[in-house]
Amino acid sequence: MKSFLVRAVTFLFVSFLMSFSFKVQAQSSITFKVTSLKPGDSCTVYVQKSAEIHYYKIIKSGADSIATYKFDSLSNGKWEVKIDATGYYFPSSKVVELNSNDKLVEVKLSPIVLNSSTNYVYQWVDDSSYMGHAQQSYINTPVTIQVLNTTIKIPDNFSSVTLFNKYGIVLSDTLARWTR
Repeated sequence: MKSFLVRAVTFLFVSFLMSFSFKVQAQSSITFKVTSLKPGDSCTVYVQKSAEIHYYKIIKSGADSIATYKFDSLSNGKWEVKIDATGYYFPSSKVVELNSNDKLVEVKLSPIVLNSSTNYVYQWVDDSSYMGHAQQSYINTPVTIQVLNTTIKIPDNFSSVTLFNKYGIVLSDTLARWTR
């Protein structure tokens, strides 16, 4: 009788454990590998699943002109991947399907080349979106500001121009040239 009770309790306990379903959310990743960036240049890479689920990262290239970043722990499903690289031609966004796997998105950039006779370029390409993919570039004229009867020229490097355009912060290297 005792062995019957032990077997019955064991059976009920195992049945109880098996009745619970443990759902494991599969995880995937997307790795961006961006090539042909000038050393020190940066680009922004994006992944987006919905309006509420999206991530981005600004990545900088090394001396080898390659920038990489891995978005980990992404849920399965369709994800839009895109890149924004100021001063470069870059591809339009695309959709990748994640299914408990890792995807590598390789992008080779081409710099936009302008000269004194062509100071503006606009390119539009039809793609799968309703708007298409547009890129434009133009030659900036040096920006100067007047401070206490002194004209200050804003350096033409990316960081200085970005700080000025986004935040109104002016950095000047007129007294001492910046180094690394």
